[in-house]
Amino acid sequence: MLPQTYETLRNELIGLLENAAAIDAVKAQTRDLLSSICRKALENQFEIVIAGEFQGGKSTTFNSLCNGRELSPVGSGIKTSGCIVTAENISDPGEPETAQIKWRTSEELVSGFSDILLPHLKLLEPGRFKNLSALELSSQIDLKKDGDRKLAARAAELEWDIWKKNKSGYDPLQKGLLDILRCAALIARYYADDFLENMRQKKNFALEEIRKMIVFPQDWEDRWAFYNPDRFKLEEILFIFISRIRIRIHSENLGRLGSVLADCPGLFAGRWDTETAKEAMFQADAILYLFDGSKTLKMSDLRVLEFIRKNGMEYKLFFGCNMRTHTLADSIRILDASISSLKNSGFKIKKGDAVLFHALLAFLASKGEKLLKENPEPVLLSEPQFMKICKSIQRQAAVLDINDISQDCTLDIIKSARNASRIDSLIQMVEKSVISRKARSILIENGARLAANCLLEAEGALQLREDNASKKEYDFRVQAAEVETSLRKFRGNCAGIIHRLDTLTADEAIADDIWNRLESALPQLCDKTADRIYNEVIKKLSLSLLAKKKFQDKISSIIKSEIDECFSETINTWAAEIKDGYNTVYNKEIVRPVRQISRELKTIWNASVLSEMNLLTGIELPEFSGYLEMDSVSILRELESGHALENIRYNALLAAGGVTGIFTAASGVLIAVYMLITRLFWIRITAVVVFLVNIILMFLTKGMIEKSLKQEIRQKLFSALNTLFFEIKDDVRNEFRNFSKGIRRFYIQVFESAVNRPGQIFEERKLQAETDFRKSRKQRLDIAQNAKKTREEQIMPLRIALQDYTKKVENELAETRLKTCL
Repeated sequence: MLPQTYETLRNELIGLLENAAAIDAVKAQTRDLLSSICRKALENQFEIVIAGEFQGGKSTTFNSLCNGRELSPVGSGIKTSGCIVTAENISDPGEPETAQIKWRTSEELVSGFSDILLPHLKLLEPGRFKNLSALELSSQIDLKKDGDRKLAARAAELEWDIWKKNKSGYDPLQKGLLDILRCAALIARYYADDFLENMRQKKNFALEEIRKMIVFPQDWEDRWAFYNPDRFKLEEILFIFISRIRIRIHSENLGRLGSVLADCPGLFAGRWDTETAKEAMFQADAILYLFDGSKTLKMSDLRVLEFIRKNGMEYKLFFGCNMRTHTLADSIRILDASISSLKNSGFKIKKGDAVLFHALLAFLASKGEKLLKENPEPVLLSEPQFMKICKSIQRQAAVLDINDISQDCTLDIIKSARNASRIDSLIQMVEKSVISRKARSILIENGARLAANCLLEAEGALQLREDNASKKEYDFRVQAAEVETSLRKFRGNCAGIIHRLDTLTADEAIADDIWNRLESALPQLCDKTADRIYNEVIKKLSLSLLAKKKFQDKISSIIKSEIDECFSETINTWAAEIKDGYNTVYNKEIVRPVRQISRELKTIWNASVLSEMNLLTGIELPEFSGYLEMDSVSILRELESGHALENIRYNALLAAGGVTGIFTAASGVLIAVYMLITRLFWIRITAVVVFLVNIILMFLTKGMIEKSLKQEIRQKLFSALNTLFFEIKDDVRNEFRNFSKGIRRFYIQVFESAVNRPGQIFEERKLQAETDFRKSRKQRLDIAQNAKKTREEQIMPLRIALQDYTKKVENELAETRLKTCL
């Protein structure tokens, strides 16, 4: 389905929903649900993450897609922070624009500097930190405590001494270690400051405030000349303490498809920044990677892209090549060379997956469009700001050596600049793929079908009031008693079917699936680790140093980092398969049973609702697919009337609300599981390191050659880690059994809520009928006449229109699938 087709269908759905929500006869709760469906269709349906290198045009592109709003600071040398910034449209024109901040917790801040400060903490307080890994440090240092802040500051001073002794060799892999060290010192200095605490309590921020809070001070480097955190004011370095910023603005671009745009800096800057970026990419529907078109793809680009691929997210990747400082012809050659580099590196990139565009031209055009809306034409053409934009556009056109842009400062220059920028081609490339995966969920399952069922339920309530106008109260009460009996039988018949999900076979199968993947990754893990131990330790340290603790620590660090990466990649790939419906085990053990149970419950319900039972007219049971995202709105609707979830990890679902919110909560559970598994390894790793060190020393004294030594290291490592895998197997499998159990119990509660809801509606209708029977016959007849008019003239036509709309969308999706197959 093309983005233009989706937009047309989406707008048609919104029109129907707005009409439905405006019917006064529909109860307030139903109107609220219809308004919520309508709002979600306009606001946050698709999340697109923008990733790329520093100074590659990422912020300029972000601002362009936000209709030329200068939300993310741009300019040569401006360095932005590592927090995630998202922008989304506000569908209500009367709602003010605002931003909310999620502040980093003590644990998250400590995670950011744990790798570089832990060795010093072990020296400063060995009894407390001796056996800790960097991963565990965040739970042991509490920045709220004055003593722990002073300890962190002292550890940072010791690391600073190391940097002074070897500035050029301090960060050979260019991971940004110096900035991490500086931030650690600032965190220790300012974490407990009253000003910061006051900022944490503030709920909403102005957009101008936000722009100042996400950039490094321009003289950041100069002020660190004497290593003194006091040279910075807290308001200048607030970015260090910020995790995420959510910006809500009025934006036609974002509102057109309900996109959420996320700027994703900070990859590889530190453990926490990397995990934050990874989580943002995992939750996103698409990753738009921008590379600098002034030169061919760099090794740093390939490193980030390899990270994305290893974490099972390559299928989300799209590429934009930002034209800079070259003619269009030269930019095309650079793009072709970059695509070849990607293909040679094993990326499955097609010609349509990469678009050449000009970020600055797009931004200038967007700013010009904004001025066009705000000013009448005669005023605009003499507006200095407009003239400045036109001159900038002409300068960029001269560099590009293209003749498509008007040379006159007229209104045409804005339109031609936008076309020349190719920004629309860039975003349509991403949207087309995202829409193909999510159109059904948004337009049908969480849109028209749900709304039609709401209206059908409202019709039933009105039909009952019509029928009761000519009925005796005694007859009504007899029927009500029969309905109560029928509902009890219905719930009893459903109980056994629902609890078919209460089986251990699914948990065992899912635990086996992920465990088998972890085991199969072991040989490659050992190969990589053995190579790194040889190249980074044995080759670089003299034999006299090998017996010292430095040797052990270095090997321990390598093994831990490789295990960390192995587990992270394996679990993220597995989770991405579940999220996107490609995991065969999950589909068999969870999805298929959920669908079957959903169908059976619907069949039992349809057989239970006899034609004479007008107290139940129009009540439909929801259908569930087994895919959390597809079922999201129906799930949230059922849970609103039920109890809190038994598994506290999943209670976040109730607050998530959005289409992407439900799996976000589930993925958070997986992250917790991953962290626990890694800790299980850390506890046992010391014995492996000591064993391996002794083996290596023995072989080195024998003068073993490189190839043989590498092989021996690999074999011994494989044997040791294989034993370690066996020791933690039960604990790991138990965690994933609990993950599966949580999903099963979650659906059990949703089904139970769905089965109980007809009883709740029946009680509401019964209460309304009893109220009506206390009125005179004439009053009841008047009520019936109004109810019939509302039902036949307002609700029924809309419900039929929504059902027809559903058929139309299904036909469009079927045609799209057919074209794709051909």
